[in-house]
Parts: sequence; structure tokens; C-alpha cells
Amino acid sequence: MMAYLSRDVLKWLQSLDLSSQLKNPKWDFANGYLVAEILFWYFPREIFMHSYINGNSLESKVKNWTLLKEFFKRHQFCLPEKLIEGTLHCKEDAAILLINLLFEILTRKSPTVYCSGNLDDSDYQRSLALHARSTAAKALKNNLSASELAAQPDLNANRLKAQLLLDRHAETRTQERRDQPTRFRRQMSPGERCLRRHPGPAVNSKPAMPSDSVGIENGRSTSDRRRASPPRDENLSASQPKQSRDQVAEPKTVQRTDEPVLEISVRQKSKYTNYFD
Repeated sequence: MMAYLSRDVLKWLQSLDLSSQLKNPKWDFANGYLVAEILFWYFPREIFMHSYINGNSLESKVKNWTLLKEFFKRHQFCLPEKLIEGTLHCKEDAAILLINLLFEILTRKSPTVYCSGNLDDSDYQRSLALHARSTAAKALKNNLSASELAAQPDLNANRLKAQLLLDRHAETRTQERRDQPTRFRRQMSPGERCLRRHPGPAVNSKPAMPSDSVGIENGRSTSDRRRASPPRDENLSASQPKQSRDQVAEPKTVQRTDEPVLEISVRQKSKYTNYFD
């Protein structure tokens, strides 16, 4: 991690005789205590070290950076709010960019910058192999810290931050598929590559009967015509005597204008009474 700081900045920090040794700038400058020590060497009458807390809690970090923001505003230091918030919440490259700006303001020298300034882990992800890069859940975990959610209790603001990270991750994956189309091309399985043929008709299936003029005519089948009773003449039915169920009746044919319909009556009385007649 120290390789991202230029040699001039490292020599400058070592000459200030800070209270703690620098190991990881992302974590060392998060609470703002070392930043206050740097400013104390240049403004000893305005920076009081007993007012700053060398702790890792969110309350101590917010308190230290609030005092530092007032100092920056009073002396018109052009430090972006994004860098200050990123350093407080341990964003990638935020602390390095902040120290480079302080070095430029306090020493009037321009340092060499070895980071992109995206404040995310995109540079680290590009250095990994494609199969080892983070998923959407891992991207949220790496770029959205718990302290950032605790400092901003607004759910809508946190939801917007998470959605922006997911959209950025989706764009990155889309660009990877465009750059290497052969790697992400979907390959067919052996089952999908097999030749598939139609099995033909089923063995137990019966062919459909052809419709003729007798079977189906005018949308009515022959069985429907047989079940349908012909219209009765009230005058004839009143004059003819009614036959009992015990009498045997001969089949008779009633001539109609369209076609003959055979009516068959019961030849003998059934053993069981049919109540549905």
C-alpha cells in the first residue's frame, strides 16, 4: 500500500516525526489524528492536539474531521468533501489523494500521483483474473462500508448509493463481455448438440374417422339426430290411444321431408323403473 505514495511524500511524512508509523494510509489517516499532527507542525498556535481523539470509533472520527473541516474553511484549503468523507470511511485511494493535496498546499510542490482517484476497488479488480473478480454482492461489501451507512441514517440516500454501485458493476461486466466475447460465449451442452428428430405418431393413437354426409351434417351427428325426437302433432296424439308399457310395440317409421328417422319403442317392461324417462 505504501507504494502508491511517491518518494517525495514519504520523505516529507518521515521528516515530520509523527506519533505512529505509517503502515496502511487507508487506515492510518481515517480518524484524522495524523492529519492534525501534520498541520500542527505548520500551525502550532491554531491546532491543539488535546482536542483530537486518537480512536477508531465513528464518534471520534466525526469529531476530529469536524474540527479539521473548520480549519480548512478558515484557511481556504481546497480539499474536496468527497476526499474527506472517503478518508473517514476508508475508501480506496482517498487518503493518498488527500495527503498529496496537503503536500502540495503546504510545500508548494506537485507530487507524483500513482492512483486513479476513483475511490473504489476498480483498479484492483482489473488486476485480477476474470474468474477471481468480485460479484455484485462483493462489490457492495467492498465499496459501501458500515460506517458510511451508520453516519447517514437516510435509507433513500443509502439505497441510491447501493444502486449506483450495482449499475457500475453491471456496466463493468458488460464491458468485459464486449472485450472478450469468446470467453463469455455460451456453449451448448452435449445433450443440446444431439440431433433431435420427431418421434412420429404414438403407437396407441387411433386415426380420426372421416366425416361423411350421413355422420356429420349441418353440425349435428347421426347419434344426435337419433336422440332427437321428431315434432309431435297434438291432434294426432289426442286421437290415438295411449299404449301401456307392457304392450309390445313394433318399430315404425315416420316419414319426414328431409330424411327417415327410425323410432324404436320398448318391447317389454324393464325390470327396474327408469325415473328419468
